[in-house]
Amino acid sequence: MKQDVVIFSMFKWSSNLMHREHMLAKSFNKLGYKVTFVERTYIKPTQVLKSKTTSSMDNGIRIITLPSLPYMKGKITAIYKMNDKILGGHLRGVLGLVDSKAWLIASTPNWGRPILSNKKKTQILAYDMSDDLRAFAT
Repeated sequence: MKQDVVIFSMFKWSSNLMHREHMLAKSFNKLGYKVTFVERTYIKPTQVLKSKTTSSMDNGIRIITLPSLPYMKGKITAIYKMNDKILGGHLRGVLGLVDSKAWLIASTPNWGRPILSNKKKTQILAYDMSDDLRAFAT
């Protein structure tokens, strides 16, 4: 088995549309890499304490679902900080499951802080952002 690859997506694995993150996961898997696809599911603030990470498999790809609060762009910065803590707490366990030299691929800047605060020094973080979203255009 080749290198572990962890893809942090802004879309759910079960999305009806095939997004770039899905294509990357399937392509790496087909090439023999061990792929983990990390997605978010939105929860209510009252569910934070009892929220849990879930895991499933689909054609050799491990799907990890992390609970988080919905982002409200420009509304409340406290939500971003709280999400970083929620996601960071769940990511500790997820990143412990993958190789210490895994490639981590994030599809949005929102994954940055939780990943950077939990990744091992030997794990490489890369950003692969869609340029068709105005928010990410330069």
